[in-house]
Amino acid sequence: MKYKAEEFLPLLGILAFVFFLSFGVYKYQNGAGWYDGMRIFMGCFFLIFGLCKIYNLHGFVDAYQMYDLIAERSQLYAYLMNWYPFATNIITLIISTVSAVGVLKSITAGREIMCACLGAVFHVPMTWVSFLEDAVMAIMAAIMLTWTL
Repeated sequence: MKYKAEEFLPLLGILAFVFFLSFGVYKYQNGAGWYDGMRIFMGCFFLIFGLCKIYNLHGFVDAYQMYDLIAERSQLYAYLMNWYPFATNIITLIISTVSAVGVLKSITAGREIMCACLGAVFHVPMTWVSFLEDAVMAIMAAIMLTWTL
């Protein structure tokens, strides 16, 4: 699979925006450590990436069903909403882990499909970056769960 660097520019631009937005919020709220930093980053990440998905929700669901192990069986699963922080971290851990396995399965099978991370707004190919995104979110959710127990 050969990808052009230009295909990743939307993802890199949005990730940079999320980083600087979350850093600004962290500083504005006088963040007190890694927990606050992760909480704010995850919130900004999900907000911005969620907005990209909501822009064309049906396009996101169609793209997500191409590789997610649960969404390919249930369209309703791809329409999940936000809940309380503890529940959100549990759900994030489960969804990100399942999604990481689905991405890994698709990558190792050599499937060339678009990542649903930015919904259907931008067409970003699914690569190890997609796997890393899911894995990092799962790890951050697990860490946040251990800190709230």
